[in-house]
Amino acid sequence: MSNQPIDESRRGFFRNFLKHSFVLAKELNGTPHLNLSEIDKLTDDQILKIIPELNKNQGLKIEGKTLQKFNPDKQLFESVFRFNPQELEIYRCFGSGKSLQEIADHIAPLGDRVEQVKSLFFDLINLSIVIPRNPSA
Repeated sequence: MSNQPIDESRRGFFRNFLKHSFVLAKELNGTPHLNLSEIDKLTDDQILKIIPELNKNQGLKIEGKTLQKFNPDKQLFESVFRFNPQELEIYRCFGSGKSLQEIADHIAPLGDRVEQVKSLFFDLINLSIVIPRNPSA
């Protein structure tokens, strides 16, 4: 049983239904995903093997250094996250098929970024912007 709060509204039901349908469709096409409730049980080494995938169902765009998400109720984009320059570079690597470790290695000239990559990954999971994809192990 999950410790996550239950949204009993109709909109919450459909939001969760669509999220789970998206993950199921990806898994049926051979892309395994992790449940969010499983992530806190992983070691750092396992976390760094995760491949972050952008949630294409969110209607995302970047304006300057701000990530915006489409709000269907208001029919407009709303700011949901403000990036610093390093985070923006990290975000642009999400959805590339690279693991969190590979992303950290890619931006290594900027210094040790493993913790920053993991932190941004978890922040964006909480906003339903990123979906953790299991690298099939």
